[in-house]
Amino acid sequence: MDQALTSTNRSEEIDDGGPQPLTRLEANGINAGDIKKLQDAGYHTVESVAYTPKKYLLSIKGISEQKADKILAEASKLVPMGFMTATEFLQKRSDMIMITTGSKELDRLLGGGIETGSITEMFGEFRTGKTQMCHTLAVTCQLPIENGGAEGKCLYIDTEGCFRPERFLSIAERYQMDKQSVLDNISHARAYNTDHQTQLLIQASAMMAETRYALLIVDSAMALYRTDYSGRGELANRQMHLARFLRMLLRLADEFGVAVVITNQVVAQVDGAAMFNADPKKPIGGNIMAHASTTRLYLRKGRGETRMCKIYDSPCLPEAEAMFAINPDGIGDAKE
Repeated sequence: MDQALTSTNRSEEIDDGGPQPLTRLEANGINAGDIKKLQDAGYHTVESVAYTPKKYLLSIKGISEQKADKILAEASKLVPMGFMTATEFLQKRSDMIMITTGSKELDRLLGGGIETGSITEMFGEFRTGKTQMCHTLAVTCQLPIENGGAEGKCLYIDTEGCFRPERFLSIAERYQMDKQSVLDNISHARAYNTDHQTQLLIQASAMMAETRYALLIVDSAMALYRTDYSGRGELANRQMHLARFLRMLLRLADEFGVAVVITNQVVAQVDGAAMFNADPKKPIGGNIMAHASTTRLYLRKGRGETRMCKIYDSPCLPEAEAMFAINPDGIGDAKE
């Protein structure tokens, strides 16, 4: 009896804390046919509908203005979207899970690790450890919460062909995790163009609605934009497409509470400002990328296998840097 009660309470807790399935709208007068249309368009939770602008719902075939108004009205009844006090928000932030990077120094710099529910961007030249960091996080996100994990699976979108599952085996061994389970909990997709990259996020949304994911990685977010859009003539279209992609990433972070980690490339500044800048490299993607990322980390090479990570931009972390190392078993602390 007590056991049954405990499991009931637990399911209620999951309902309260996690995203709500779209089928909950049926109880509020939205018919099954309209819910199926929303699901086919990539909406799998009540939150995803509540957060979307009305014009996007109107673009779905079979959803009239009257239906869209009713769907949004019912979704907003189930999702709190008003004001809350700073005290309440602080409490919410204190419950946030941080995912360990594998390096104690780096975790200290980041205030505990990679933050869930937001976008963390890592940028730097080649061989600065961006992809190695992604591979390590894909394993550590599966750890128990008390060990610096988030007890969830990982989705990995690879745009440059750098995904290497064999790397996970040595990292899993380091944390004494079952290698087969670690591999089974990482879902990988190779993106071939920017439209496909965006389409994969719709699939990701459906997968997250089915089971618990803790981390979504896009390595690298900008690589395909550099080739699919070329020259100043296509710059405006590129930035609009990129803005939509980043908006979808942010929605997934908000909706499912996952940590979103994206890697980015750098470009050398060739304007007058480069003369006064000790390091003339800057991340690509412009202001749209800068505003979408919650935390931006600048990675650069050190001696041998050591690398430096600098807080480039963050709403709550001070500008500082830490040293880490790329080891055979993933990201770790640099040896003195």
